[in-house]
Amino acid sequence: MATTACWSGSRASLNEYEPDLLRQRSLSARCEKARRGELVVAAPVGFMKAGDRYEKDPDRRVHEAIKMVFDQVLGGARQALCWRHGYNLDPGEADQR
Repeated sequence: MATTACWSGSRASLNEYEPDLLRQRSLSARCEKARRGELVVAAPVGFMKAGDRYEKDPDRRVHEAIKMVFDQVLGGARQALCWRHGYNLDPGEADQR
């Protein structure tokens, strides 16, 4: 009976250790991919992933929206903020898609 209790206690310790080990391995694998330049989290705005390459989004509205934002930003930071405020655009809105 005491042997069974000992084994179940060590199993619990291993089960608690496994998620940390898996998390550590996953993080080190991500770091290695990033070091090799192979880590991709999401395609940049205005681009689509096509196989192992990135291509421009074929939607003309996406191109026009990006151009409009860059035109506003090149006009100055204050003008860009006023423009965004005028359209009620939240800075984190792109992350919510």
